[in-house]
Amino acid sequence: MTHDVQRDDDFVVNAKNQVKSDGVAFNVLKYSVGGVQGEKTMADLGDRKKAMEDQYFQDAERSIKLKSRMDRLLAQWIAGLICRDDVAGYGAEITDARFKGGGDAGVLSKAISDLQAAGQNVSEQDVAAKMSEFLVEAAGQP
Repeated sequence: MTHDVQRDDDFVVNAKNQVKSDGVAFNVLKYSVGGVQGEKTMADLGDRKKAMEDQYFQDAERSIKLKSRMDRLLAQWIAGLICRDDVAGYGAEITDARFKGGGDAGVLSKAISDLQAAGQNVSEQDVAAKMSEFLVEAAGQP
């Protein structure tokens, strides 16, 4: 049997540092950060889960934007090599290759085939190196 030490409208905190609400007990985490003391319950895990989901989607959005900037830079470089005037249109083709062809591998495959079709002798390693270079450059852009 536990003795209640603190009551709230919805929660009862007992001597074992458990919060009971609707008959369900949650452990209470006591903390002290920078001289500020407080308590968190396992119910706060819902908040953590939401925050982690939000972070996941923000990271995914950043990654997509980064790859998109890299694809534009790559399209500009390849369009110059194959003498293509429609850089924006070619950039859209590169982006399509990313989403339809399996990410970086799809883009690399499209780039190599376009370069070979234009008679350019650029190796797969050179294109992959350029993609890495453009990724770093894209990361530095706002």
